[in-house]
Amino acid sequence: MSDQATRIRPIEARDIDAVADLFASIMLAWSKPATNDLRQFLRQHFIDGPFADPALPSLVFEQDNAVEGFIGVTAQDLATSDRSYKAAIACALMVRDHAANPLAGARLLRAMLAGTQDLTLTETAGDETLGMLRSQGGVPLPQHSMTWLRVLHPARFAVDFAAKRLPPLGITKPLARFVDSRKRQPAPGAPLKWSRWVPTAPQKGISVQPISPTDFFDLTADLTQPYDIRPHWSDAGRAAMLAEMQSKRLHGDLQLAKVATASGRPLAVAAYYLTREKSAHLLQLLARPGQEGIALDALFAEAHERDAIALQGRTDPRLMNALLGRRVFMVNESSSVVHSRNAELVDTFVSGRALMNGLVGERWSRLVGDRFD
Repeated sequence: MSDQATRIRPIEARDIDAVADLFASIMLAWSKPATNDLRQFLRQHFIDGPFADPALPSLVFEQDNAVEGFIGVTAQDLATSDRSYKAAIACALMVRDHAANPLAGARLLRAMLAGTQDLTLTETAGDETLGMLRSQGGVPLPQHSMTWLRVLHPARFAVDFAAKRLPPLGITKPLARFVDSRKRQPAPGAPLKWSRWVPTAPQKGISVQPISPTDFFDLTADLTQPYDIRPHWSDAGRAAMLAEMQSKRLHGDLQLAKVATASGRPLAVAAYYLTREKSAHLLQLLARPGQEGIALDALFAEAHERDAIALQGRTDPRLMNALLGRRVFMVNESSSVVHSRNAELVDTFVSGRALMNGLVGERWSRLVGDRFD
């Protein structure tokens, strides 16, 4: 197909039905057409919502007047103590027929990177996208690019894992529940053993306490102050972010909480998802310097007490030291990447002095963890 028959252009409202069907087929592996819920979400997220910026539009790949590819872009305002930056958050890169259009993905990515943003971020780059980003000057962030998992109820975790591949094995869940109930919680400070999966009790006086959305965002603003580059959200942005965070049905019920001392002093703030007998998902954990381990132990114990079979999250340079020795598995399922023509900006992310992943990225959105049905 000649270049004259194809083009890259900004998304328009009239493209939503085609983009939704593309998303349903490629990202969700559906054989049915897109639902109204999916169409409405894509329009709100990429065109009408507060994170959609006409100056940094999502892009479509058009062939013979038909939408055959897409890359999603939202905008986030990031700030230092004395200036602000516009970040393009790239996501959902997809092409209907890669064999027929082998360069379409690269063209979409290249056009997006050529935008007016100060920097581009993604935390969900697969292997192929990572290779394309590297070829365009993108810099992977290894300490942000691992998913960690802490098993909390080992017998139930093993049965749940096996039953996803062989459903009849789910009949053994009552036995697994009994086996897990026989394991006692170690005392604080007890040595960790691979044979002892039950989390240690949190330090005396430390507890996980639910908080309101307002308190969550206020604490987040406070606990991101140590970062050289941190997010700055409008009221509309916070409301839209919260609405999407509350609608990730594959992950469970959203929990907004603080890890606090007996006097109520917050040591950390967390957003996570919890469903009994399933793995809990930690979206964001921000802790005061030196309190990361205490916060993790408290969340492990809380999730264990509420019958989550495991807790998983995304690595962050400020959490890496605390994760060591806490019996977590790590795997690189997708990569976080930064791209900018400003080398100092890139270095700030590489050195871990900028907040990245979770609330700065795309994982807070319904793109990760919702069914759209």
